[in-house]
Amino acid sequence: MQNIEQTAVTTVDAAAKSYIRTVVDVKGNRLQAISIQVKNGFSCYVINQQPAKVTNKKGVEVDGFKTVASGARTHKPDYEAGKAFVENAIKIAVKDGWTVPEGPRGFVAAPDAFDLKTLPKPVTK
Repeated sequence: MQNIEQTAVTTVDAAAKSYIRTVVDVKGNRLQAISIQVKNGFSCYVINQQPAKVTNKKGVEVDGFKTVASGARTHKPDYEAGKAFVENAIKIAVKDGWTVPEGPRGFVAAPDAFDLKTLPKPVTK
């Protein structure tokens, strides 16, 4: 009988198929460090993209990104090694002047309107 903890770890590892981090510059260009699962491990690389008009699946022109260069290709044996490659690439990029966006896809959360001490009162009438 298998140990339940081992099964859980295997499930998590099997679900992790890619790891991507993005940094941006002041002109809207972005640098993405990517680790993606392939048959025998993880393919890791970095791409540089510029804002551009692109055509979507419906044939409509929308704002998007055009890849202008890719490099720093390497192969890693497992997810953790691929993730370490991505984190190291982002660390180097930030040191070179790129910035990490506030949140996923540039999302910035609005400030809280209240805290636990000042919760809104219910309407009673």
